[in-house]
Amino acid sequence: MEIAIGLSILTAFLWAVTNILDKLIVSRYLLDIKLLYIPLSLINVFAGAIVLAFFWQPLETPHYFLAILSGIALIIMGYLYFLAAKIEDISRVAPLFAIVPITTAMLGAIFLGEIFSVKIYISMGLIVFGSMLIMFRGNLPRLFRSRAFGLMILSSVVVSFNAIITKYLLDFYSFWVVFGVTTVITGVIGIGIFMKWWRKLVEEVHQRGYKGIWITLSSEAISIGATIIYTLAVSLWYVSLVSSIITLQYAFVFIFSVILYRFRPGLLGEEVSKKIAIQKVIALLLIISGIFLIV
Repeated sequence: MEIAIGLSILTAFLWAVTNILDKLIVSRYLLDIKLLYIPLSLINVFAGAIVLAFFWQPLETPHYFLAILSGIALIIMGYLYFLAAKIEDISRVAPLFAIVPITTAMLGAIFLGEIFSVKIYISMGLIVFGSMLIMFRGNLPRLFRSRAFGLMILSSVVVSFNAIITKYLLDFYSFWVVFGVTTVITGVIGIGIFMKWWRKLVEEVHQRGYKGIWITLSSEAISIGATIIYTLAVSLWYVSLVSSIITLQYAFVFIFSVILYRFRPGLLGEEVSKKIAIQKVIALLLIISGIFLIV
């Protein structure tokens, strides 16, 4: 369990780094999300193929179908997330992924038989409430009317389905095989959907330079590393509890946002007043309390 907790915390840190980079990309460099998915898809195919070159194992036919569903889920999840990040502060968008432990716990109970104590479910409630508080701006109706809120709720539900599929496949194959196959499939599906905008991407790069591409590739490389670590953690522990520990990601996002606001206030366009900072600190304490109840 201790190893899985450590891996989950490391995953949270790395995904927080990608959250910051993603906000920078969609707000300054690749403004059209469709263009962003071209380099993302290519690097997924490349990374997955390297892994499978060393750990290839054929899947049973029904499992290939599940891997395809996983790839589709990842693309939908990512696309909705990038749209939300484009229209809202990343420190308010990323915490909405905290609904993932709840939806994952529900699906895990149905499909995997993962049933926990009342204390665990209370801790998950604290995590979600804290995450909602980070997003809250003092106007509850405005929160629920927010387009970013709707996008992230849907994205969170989709990523929960992917987590359940991943955990199920890990009962039959090593985490390297599961990661490699799902990553290649995700990249291939992305190429099939978005490659027709290649010329537009080239035009965008000519206008804005290659910096956005390099940041995109760096962000995806970090995300792939985090996904490998996450997959390993899930193979060692309950997927619902791993998802809960990873909510520390939002604490890291908040810390990074404050640091950038202090030294580069215009870089992300984040709103970090004293009142907002206090509100987010309280929210993070709720999230951390929920995590401590779990472990």
